[in-house]
Amino acid sequence: MPSAFFWTICLAHLLGDYPLQTDRMAVAKRTWPGLTLHVAIHLFVLLVLVGSAAAVLWPYLLALAGVHFAIDAFKNRMSLLRPQAAVRLYVFDQGLHLLSLIGVALWAGSAGALVGLARAYLLPESWAIVGCGLVFVTFMWGISERIFFHKRTGFVAEVAPQKWPRMAVRALVYGMIVLAGLAMLPSTSLVVAATALPYVAGVYRRQALMSDVVTPVLTAGAVLMLLR
Repeated sequence: MPSAFFWTICLAHLLGDYPLQTDRMAVAKRTWPGLTLHVAIHLFVLLVLVGSAAAVLWPYLLALAGVHFAIDAFKNRMSLLRPQAAVRLYVFDQGLHLLSLIGVALWAGSAGALVGLARAYLLPESWAIVGCGLVFVTFMWGISERIFFHKRTGFVAEVAPQKWPRMAVRALVYGMIVLAGLAMLPSTSLVVAATALPYVAGVYRRQALMSDVVTPVLTAGAVLMLLR
């Protein structure tokens, strides 16, 4: 699979679905105008990240945006019919988006549209991979955790006000492990940082801490393997 293109559009997807999708936008996209705006933001981010290669790749990006619209419209419909299946719908939705990203990357690659375009992308492939990991451990995991544990109302209520501090912790752990793995940071710094992580007391503090350490550690490990 054309990996540079795939990781570029994957990063665009994550940015459009998480940092650039506020709670207000998540509600608004249940309407046709809101969904149209959401997909337009996705398309804009795609065009920015592929850089000057957009002149060649725009049909594939437009097709990807169309598929994104269809997937989200389907999810909206299913959410009305089966509101109790929030977790399964979320996993199914993101799974379809991942398959669409892979499909478009393979389509563009097999058509020969990607030849010589990698240098035109806004970010090198390695940066796109690291960026995907960063968005995953910060914004995506914050939302995913809230969805996966939505029935544990006490936990969700307790950690909701800690959104930004916890996100900063996950970004710190992830960043330090990646930098250490790339020999850009002494590994001893990880030990020092681990003893100084700021954390908020609470009934669910251990679960929150475990979530904010294990997630970035596993993600950083996967990113380092991809970068080898």
